[in-house]
Amino acid sequence: MISRTIYPKLQKLYQKPDILALIGARRVGKTTLMTQLFEEEKVKSKLFLSFDDQRILQIFEEDIDEFIRIYIQNNEVVFIDEFQYASEGGKKLKYLYDKLHIKIVISGSSAPELTIQSLQYLVGRVFIEEIHPLSFEEFIEYKNPTKLPLLNKVTQSSISLIKPFLEEYLTYGGYPQVILENSQEDKILRLKQIVNTYLLKEIRDILQYKDSHKFEKLLSILAMQDGSIVNKSKLSSLLEISNQKLNEMIEVLEKTYVLTQVKPYTNTKVKELIKSPKIYFKDTGFKNYLLNEFKPISMRIDKGVLYENFILHSLLYLEQKVLFYNYKNSSEVDFLIQKSNNSYVAIEVKSYLQTPKVERGLYSYIV
Repeated sequence: MISRTIYPKLQKLYQKPDILALIGARRVGKTTLMTQLFEEEKVKSKLFLSFDDQRILQIFEEDIDEFIRIYIQNNEVVFIDEFQYASEGGKKLKYLYDKLHIKIVISGSSAPELTIQSLQYLVGRVFIEEIHPLSFEEFIEYKNPTKLPLLNKVTQSSISLIKPFLEEYLTYGGYPQVILENSQEDKILRLKQIVNTYLLKEIRDILQYKDSHKFEKLLSILAMQDGSIVNKSKLSSLLEISNQKLNEMIEVLEKTYVLTQVKPYTNTKVKELIKSPKIYFKDTGFKNYLLNEFKPISMRIDKGVLYENFILHSLLYLEQKVLFYNYKNSSEVDFLIQKSNNSYVAIEVKSYLQTPKVERGLYSYIV
């Protein structure tokens, strides 16, 4: 089993009386984490359900009291997987929680606004924790824990020892099921399954978008533009949709944990600053499958973007607030980390640098 760094936090939250909701993309390990919590629970009466079972879901949606009578009333603890399928789930969950005062844990494959309908009903009653693909640290711990200390060393020897692991991580991503596969063929097969399930289940079945092919086309375009500033007019034209529809689709992709939007640094005194966001895929394996690109990183023309993606999500795992800087589309700083005193740390990511120097973007930002 792959060890997850978030698990001790989930154990602590589980001890509180509130509902615990695990939210994240499909196949990132939410069910595994829930199962661990469930198996550790020592009460005599507990139940693990999945709303992937249409019979159970139908009773929950049509007659909540009957659902309580059949499944809940004799249990002290209830886990519900795949909660995103429930219509008006938040309202019904509040009723269940307030009536029985039992421990409830749920999981969902979309952000709260999509997964728990009418989230306002659960205010003050729920802890929401986002579950992401494996971080590089978690990846190393599973692959070869003896290499973990090398992550804190910046030497040529430590970098050379870590590099093969980074190559694999950037190529196939951090989805647990992909990491557990041994061959390249099986890893790609798993990625295909993840992408197709996302389009079929999340986009078509749950969100009920009939034009799921539009999402597939948008994903393919964005995969080629990963790390770029979004040109919404151009994208709308390519997809033959309105700007409003495009904004809606990008929002869905972000809330279902496929994309990360990085907002620009803005300063009202400098009108020429770019105000459109940059978009990155949350998982590089997901992106690489869309591109059908699995060559060694050294042979990739987009290796710089892959490194950018890696740095960005490493910062986000550390709960840093990240922006980027762009002046007149001519001077750019990849990332700005906002500090508590409203100052910023500027970061430039380079795949190759002969000598240390201050790049034009950094110079523009500094002055």
